Amino acid sequence: MFVRRLQAICLFPLLWAAAAVPASAIPPTTIVACYSKTTGAVRIVASSSACQSTEQAISWNIEGPPGPAGPIANFKGAWSTRSSYQIGDAVSYAGNSYVAKLTNLDINPATDVTKSGGNWAILALAGATGATGPAGPTGPKGATGAEGPTGPAGPTGPTGPTGTFSTNGFTTSTTIQSGIGAVNTLYYFSPSPVYNGLAANAANNQSPGFPPSVFPPAVNPVNFIVAPAACSMKALNVGVVNSNVSTPSPFADTITITLQRAVSAGLVIESGFNPTGMACSAAVSPQFLSVQAFCSDTTHTVSVNQGDLLSIGFQESDISAPPNIVTVNLVCQ
Repeated sequence: MFVRRLQAICLFPLLWAAAAVPASAIPPTTIVACYSKTTGAVRIVASSSACQSTEQAISWNIEGPPGPAGPIANFKGAWSTRSSYQIGDAVSYAGNSYVAKLTNLDINPATDVTKSGGNWAILALAGATGATGPAGPTGPKGATGAEGPTGPAGPTGPTGPTGTFSTNGFTTSTTIQSGIGAVNTLYYFSPSPVYNGLAANAANNQSPGFPPSVFPPAVNPVNFIVAPAACSMKALNVGVVNSNVSTPSPFADTITITLQRAVSAGLVIESGFNPTGMACSAAVSPQFLSVQAFCSDTTHTVSVNQGDLLSIGFQESDISAPPNIVTVNLVCQ
């Protein structure tokens, strides 16, 4: 009977009764009221002594008593499908942390909490991503790294321009095909570009190893030029590029070039061809496609008279591999 009457309490009498009691008189943790045994009305009072004989004193707590202390979390690191977890074990997963409510194995904590599985409970949610911090100071300069490997040889450059002649001097260039003839034998070639690409067995060397001949009167200057002007020979420049595609040679091939001169007056040679002292040697090793070598002689100078005969002396130390292409350039000023 008491319960049914308490359930029938009208909201208005309850509010009236609450307003009749000063707020300062209400205990901080317990509410005291007087319940009318005849009408079922309830009024809030300061203490049970305020209840009349027709009323029943009642009270209830504002807050319940503290619950028992939960288990201390035992952190196990990141959640793993292979680990068995006991009550109180805590794990991290996807930025959040969870605590086990029941012993479990291979139960995803995030899925379990979302579906109210009862095995796991949220311990702490991941915080929001913080703002980007300011850029740090520039670090010190690192040590210089090791030198990288030598890159592959570049392609053969284009053929240089034809040599020019002038009354103040001249420059001239030619190319020689090596790999033919006898080893370390002196052959004579014309410095003129007209005879580019000749080899030691060409018409300019009908008698290999001997100087050019300008007689009989039908002069054939395939292995010399006639200086068009008096000048001073300033430079002998030599470049060697190997054209071997398929048969490499492990041996070095040394090309030696000398400037040879014969003093003449018309068709009368006043002296035979002799080395002028201007010379250089370039070595290619190994002999394979696009391997290059260079040399020059700018130390020695040679006085050249107009009409002097000039020839390129050529010697080679190895002819076992396919030929090198030798470019010879003379500068007379």
